[in-house]
Amino acid sequence: MKRRTWILGASILLIASCLVFFIVAKKDTDASITIEQCSLDALSSEIKEVVHELEEKGAQTIQLFEISNTEGELLYAELSERRIYSEKEKSEFEVFLQYPQDKKSLVSKTYQDTILLISYRTGSTLNEHMTNKNSTSTSNAAAVNLAKEYCTFIPALGEVRKDGTRLGYAVFSDDKMMIESMKEDVDNIEKRILEDDFVYEYRLTVELIKAEI
Repeated sequence: MKRRTWILGASILLIASCLVFFIVAKKDTDASITIEQCSLDALSSEIKEVVHELEEKGAQTIQLFEISNTEGELLYAELSERRIYSEKEKSEFEVFLQYPQDKKSLVSKTYQDTILLISYRTGSTLNEHMTNKNSTSTSNAAAVNLAKEYCTFIPALGEVRKDGTRLGYAVFSDDKMMIESMKEDVDNIEKRILEDDFVYEYRLTVELIKAEI
């Protein structure tokens, strides 16, 4: 009888723990924000022209990410990075790109409810470019070159969270085969980092801003 009582108690405790974990996890996620990797074919002719111009300037391995929201509110986005040295050793996240540059300018731009993030490589430089999906008249960009022979951005979209969403990894290395192995096994990137490599996790944080009427 005591054994049955103990098993029943343990089962109830396990169910309660799982329920608490689910509630906390759900509280941290943000269902109002959508972050998706998209294809150029699904975008407007204006965006296609921007991408074409980038290609003419030497852009390669272009990747596109669409950031939108279900509330129809304005969007402000920050892209931050932290260097990963190993599975256990990581630096703190630091913002290196935001769009728009001035958050206050959003109040008069009611069309900005979707942001497009373009990631691409030019030689050994990795570039990120943020713009309005519906009007590319304004944009903001950042570029990184760490004097390595190869570089790439490896997408690894995580769950959309209020404190930031994992976008993927920026990798700079002299070992092309190592980069290819990371692409094939994204979940174990941190285990494949060589001592002389630079690997950064990118995190995207999105804020909804109510437009002034």
